[in-house]
Amino acid sequence: SRSGLMTGDILIKLDGREIASLGDAKSVYESTLDREAGKRKILVEVLRKGLPMKLVLDYNRTKASYEAEK
Repeated sequence: SRSGLMTGDILIKLDGREIASLGDAKSVYESTLDREAGKRKILVEVLRKGLPMKLVLDYNRTKASYEAEK
């Protein structure tokens, strides 16, 4: 089965970088958009129900599609 972020997860790190604000998360996410197809994965560390968890988010979004939605 597939899993990912869930309601209530507390974001701790993205790609090894600590996240203190939504701006931090956005910055890390945007930096991953330049990765070539097949390498667009983000290691996410969260607290879920008080327990630390590591997830890998795999996505195919391009920088162009992201910019078009701004």
